[in-house]
Amino acid sequence: MGHTLGAAGALEALICANIINQSLQNNQSQLPPHYYDGIYDKELPKINLTRLNTNSKIKNCLSISFAFNIYLF
Repeated sequence: MGHTLGAAGALEALICANIINQSLQNNQSQLPPHYYDGIYDKELPKINLTRLNTNSKIKNCLSISFAFNIYLF
């Protein structure tokens, strides 16, 4: 399980680095879209999710992934 989480974290870090690199070279970057079922929870405030072909100038990107190994006894 830990190696799978580590690989996902490495991929996330690579995507963040690529977005920042595009933004530095082109003065803006195309953000990856957020896919979801389209159903909002009425009790929570709506948030602005990225859609297809969303461009923005990105200065910072945060990738937080913790790959912990799980031992089952």
